[in-house]
Amino acid sequence: MRFFSKSQHKQVSARSEFGLCDDPSPAKNPAYLNETDNAKWIATVKNEQQREITFTAIDHCPEYEVVQADGTTAKRCDCALTADNQVVFVELKQQEYRGWIAAGEEQLRSTIAIFAQHDDSQEFGSKAAYISNSLRPTQKNNHQVRMNNFLNDTGYVLRIQSKVELS
Repeated sequence: MRFFSKSQHKQVSARSEFGLCDDPSPAKNPAYLNETDNAKWIATVKNEQQREITFTAIDHCPEYEVVQADGTTAKRCDCALTADNQVVFVELKQQEYRGWIAAGEEQLRSTIAIFAQHDDSQEFGSKAAYISNSLRPTQKNNHQVRMNNFLNDTGYVLRIQSKVELS
């Protein structure tokens, strides 16, 4: 079974820069890609090679809902970006409160665990995850221990920043 073939919520862009957007809390709609209105952007995607990037919304998409043993729905990140052999999962935040990084990490870990159960998870050699917060685009604190633990546990490079850089 393939993870990314399920989604009806895909967009494609080959622009050198575009944005990732999500409705303010409480969000009910999937995240989306936006190429023109940077005032709405929570994360800015840098695609200097202007490769064709596929955006896939994940959160608030029924095809990605996973019901856990206790009857609750597994947490999911907002979206993924794929191109060639690269996959990037992104959690979008617009929050000032403490704990948004831990919450974002939990959503990314859950989504990556779900993705790992699918056939297409082995097709990507370059794997990354981003927690982006438009209200806190840069971090004063060093989260190197958190990022190292994330890489060791998941095999994904974790970045906590609002600029998503695609190689």
